[in-house]
Amino acid sequence: MDEINELITPVQMRFATESDFTTLEIIFITQERFVIWNLSPDFEGWYAGKASQDDVAAMILINSELRGTTRKGVILHEMTHALGLYGHSDKYSDGVLSYKWDTITEFSDRDRECIRFLYHPSITVGMTEDEVRSLIHHLP
Repeated sequence: MDEINELITPVQMRFATESDFTTLEIIFITQERFVIWNLSPDFEGWYAGKASQDDVAAMILINSELRGTTRKGVILHEMTHALGLYGHSDKYSDGVLSYKWDTITEFSDRDRECIRFLYHPSITVGMTEDEVRSLIHHLP
C-alpha cells in the first residue's frame, strides 16, 4: 500500500475499520463462489467499479485459494484496475495489466508513470482527450 500511496499523491489509500466509509472493498472468496457472482469459475480475480466527479466505489473479488506469487500478482492486477487503469495488454509484457497477471508482483516503470500521470493534480474530471494529450508533453 505504501508504494501505491507514493504514486497517487495527494490521494491516500488506507485500511478502514468497519465503521469507516469505504470506497474499495476486497473480498476473498473460494473459486466456486465466482459463479454466484455470475462470473466464470476460472477467474482468479475480478474488479468492478464506478466513478463520478464526487465519488468512487469499487469491489475486488480474489480467489481465496491462491497463494504466494500468484496471489500477490492477482491482487496487484485488480488493485491497478481499481486505481483507474482498465483493460489488458500484451504490448508491454512487464506491465501489471499484461496477461501475465499471475507472475508480475511489482509495478513496472511504465505502470508507475501511468498511475502518477492519472493522479497528477493537473488531470481533472471532465477533461477532453485532447486536453489530456496536451498535458502529457508538459508534465515532469
